[in-house]
Amino acid sequence: MTFKVLDQEVVREILVTGEFERLIGGIEHQDLECKLTPYRLQDASQDRELAKDISCFANASGGLLLLGVKTEKSSFHSGDEIRKLHPFPEAGIDFEFYKDVLDRWVYPAIRNIEWKWWPSKGNSREGIASIRIPPQPSSIRPFLITKTVEERANRNGDKKKTK
Repeated sequence: MTFKVLDQEVVREILVTGEFERLIGGIEHQDLECKLTPYRLQDASQDRELAKDISCFANASGGLLLLGVKTEKSSFHSGDEIRKLHPFPEAGIDFEFYKDVLDRWVYPAIRNIEWKWWPSKGNSREGIASIRIPPQPSSIRPFLITKTVEERANRNGDKKKTK
């Protein structure tokens, strides 16, 4: 069985052309991770998830996050497979807020991250976003998450998040 491994050059071409359907069948791997929706950054656990995902790529050899792309487990291989697109309007993402989260959550600062929302060829009002984390100098690694999120139940049994 052949697997569709999408390297960063191929993904970039797909993003530039807006032909996102070409992502379908691609496999997540060490340089590519997909999320169904943008991070919900009013939620501390999502702040941590963003910081974790980006710092993991920065601590390795870089990578690419795609937002608006659904993956599912495959019975044929270990990586998740891209199965569906979930495009969203450009107003649905706030890269400045993402940058602020990284400033507060990750030390030292990760350099030269590329943030972009890409319109779809079929409907330019909707698209997907990419966050490209380039390889970082070994002299500034490791990148550490400087905060934690703890979830605990209060007396009423409701869960409460603390930072």
